[in-house]
Amino acid sequence: MVKTEPVKLDGVVQEAIPGGKFVVWCEEPGIEVICYPSGSIRMNNIRIIPGDRVAIRCDATDLTKGRITFRYKA
Repeated sequence: MVKTEPVKLDGVVQEAIPGGKFVVWCEEPGIEVICYPSGSIRMNNIRIIPGDRVAIRCDATDLTKGRITFRYKA
């Protein structure tokens, strides 16, 4: 099995859901992605609230799940 490169997308956090996950709307492909924060986001206590612009990484085979890797400054 060949490992695929992750897909990098930008989006806006729509809502926080239980379990520390977020619903992110990605405008370019027009999809909603369920995301969790990466380890560096959690270790540095970066707060993510609805309305924040974020960068996410998704697996190329499944664009419905992802990881928040960066929160852009407002």
